[in-house]
Amino acid sequence: MIRSFPNSETHVQITGDVTDKDIFIVQATTVPANDHLVELLLLVDAVRRGRPRRITVVLPYVGYGRQDRVSQVGEPISAQVVARILRSVGVDQLIVVDSHSLAFGEFCTMEQMAITELSAVPVLAEAIIAMGLADMQIVSPDRGGISRAEQFAHLVTPGRPPLVIPKKRIDHETVTMDQIVGQVGGTAIIVDDVLSTGGTICEAARLLARAGAKKIWVAITHGEFIGQARTKLVAAPIDGLLVSDSLPPRRGKKVRNLHQVSLVDILAQEIHEAHRLFRA
Repeated sequence: MIRSFPNSETHVQITGDVTDKDIFIVQATTVPANDHLVELLLLVDAVRRGRPRRITVVLPYVGYGRQDRVSQVGEPISAQVVARILRSVGVDQLIVVDSHSLAFGEFCTMEQMAITELSAVPVLAEAIIAMGLADMQIVSPDRGGISRAEQFAHLVTPGRPPLVIPKKRIDHETVTMDQIVGQVGGTAIIVDDVLSTGGTICEAARLLARAGAKKIWVAITHGEFIGQARTKLVAAPIDGLLVSDSLPPRRGKKVRNLHQVSLVDILAQEIHEAHRLFRA
């Protein structure tokens, strides 16, 4: 049971018996990230006091995962802080989906907390293939996502390397792009892990359209759709968007040709396998 007190504090209570059990807690630390993170920490502590054999937290979306380094003097490494506090309240293992960078996994390992990283790429790639789009080219909207785009291309367009659009970030919502590494043509599939404010995706789509892409689709693991993201997507030259259900749907302007694919199967399989290995 989870509720909020009048002063906005969160109260949780575990009503079932967790003694000597292998417990899995599923929680996406999304908007509002702070509330969901505190809720998760309280849940873990409540379960731990019931003396389970093991606690595994399943994070379809890792809040603070993108704050994985210090870019300016005086900043924390928030992803490392999250890993540390998850371990401190008693988490034994994490199962995460596309946590943005390898750094979060390294932080968990430093805290001696086991972590399994799952990828939504095979699920998204299968859905794209099923749509039967013609002459597809996979596109990474920044150099940091090249590895992800290569995995996607290996499944969707084997033998055809992805295009890359180097970007320069002006601030948290604004990016600039002025070149594409590779020859544009056919249907461009922009692949990324997170769609937050939509700035990167929309700017990449406009650049691809000017370069001659006949159609433009977007495949995203985590659809945050923050602020005016939906309005930006509607105004951009995007023919369709594919997003996983790692995050709950948010209200706002309807995005045309939006398709959702489910991560339930890959998460269920991993939970089943983790439980099997624990009992072995």
